[in-house]
Order: sequence, then C-alpha cells, then structure tokens
Amino acid sequence: MKRKNILINLAMLLTVILVVTITINYQSDFIIKSKLDKQRKTDINNLFFYLTQDYYLKNEHYPEFLEKDSLKQKLSITDPQGKVINSADSDYTYTTYNCHNNKCQGFVLKAKLDLEQVYQKQS
Repeated sequence: MKRKNILINLAMLLTVILVVTITINYQSDFIIKSKLDKQRKTDINNLFFYLTQDYYLKNEHYPEFLEKDSLKQKLSITDPQGKVINSADSDYTYTTYNCHNNKCQGFVLKAKLDLEQVYQKQS
C-alpha cells in the first residue's frame, strides 16, 4: 500500500512538472514572437516615415526598388532573420505602383507577423 502511494505521488509530481514546463515553453515562445512582431512593425514604420517624409520630399517620387545604397544607412531593409526585403521567404515586401522611368508615385510596405495579420503601410 505504501509503495502504491509513493508511485501515485511520483506520477502526480511528474504531471505537475510536465504542465509547468509546457506552460513556460509556451509563454517564452509567445514573448519571442511578440518581440519579433514589434521589431517588424518598427522597421516598416521607419521605412514608411523615411520614404514619405524624407525621400519623397527631396525627389518628388518614390524609388522603384529599395536598395541599401539608396537609403539612409540606419534603416533596415532586412527582416529579423536577415533576409533582404522582397527576397525569397523574406517577411518584408515593398511594392510600387504608377512607375515611369524608375520613378513611382506610390508604394505598399508589408510585414508578415507571427501573432497578427500582415502589417501594412501604404503611401
């Protein structure tokens, strides 16, 4: 009887440990995804602000393509995994419209998020 109680208590303890471990892993995954989503939104907002409040005012158009050389060095055109905007599997896309001779009148910036729908900014 004593042995049976010990086994039941041990099983209950292992169950509690398992539940706590799963909960901690879920919470840490959620925190990591939240942080990455925040970084993605910040990158898109920074690009949007630069393009609309700096680049367009100086050039009276938007660039057809985003390239590191044509932007301020502090701006990130790479996603949190290091993939350049518009490259295969990148979380970021930059699409332009009404373009003539590499000069565009509008754009759409998008970021794929882990915990929310696609984040989008449009000129």
